[in-house]
Amino acid sequence: MANFQAFDFDHPLLGQLTGRRRNKDVVQFRGIPYARIPARFRQAQQIDSLSPQERICTEYGYSCPQVEQSMTPFGGPAPGEHDRYYDELLCLNLTVTAPIAALAGFNTAKIPILVYVHGGAFAQGAHYGAVHDCTPMVELSCRESRPVIVVSIHYRLNFFGLLACQDLIDDAGKHNEPPCNFALFDQRLAFLWVQKHLSAFGG
Repeated sequence: MANFQAFDFDHPLLGQLTGRRRNKDVVQFRGIPYARIPARFRQAQQIDSLSPQERICTEYGYSCPQVEQSMTPFGGPAPGEHDRYYDELLCLNLTVTAPIAALAGFNTAKIPILVYVHGGAFAQGAHYGAVHDCTPMVELSCRESRPVIVVSIHYRLNFFGLLACQDLIDDAGKHNEPPCNFALFDQRLAFLWVQKHLSAFGG
């Protein structure tokens, strides 16, 4: 049985999304796919429609495969740290953390959007975890009457995201795609998705 309160939101383009109500002010929609990767070392394609299963946004999505950094030298994982799950082709997803008032239309004006691009030297990292949970930031913005929506994104890392060679350049030409720099193109697609879909969240 779920140990969280579900929150349903009718998005005009994506359909009904089910997220997690984090507290009385904040809701979080986790693991929303923003693009699909057709094959290894291919440019991703932005998506604007979700399957019924993809509209259940209560769990974090996959992150890019990586060699995990051990937390043992730091005393282990932080309290509330989430386990990571990896998938090479399903890692392009994002999480929207928003004030409930914005989704309910209580705000008369659109509110700012902050996009969090996690660090890790393009080699490791994920947008979720105890350190990266954006709920406290959004909650504080509500308390200070300066609400903000935070979008945190995944993108391809290490050689999945940045490998470059002549073979990949030639292959990109066959598919009429820009070559290499997959990680940066992924980030660009995430920003384009935000630009298109976040106004419906009140942003």
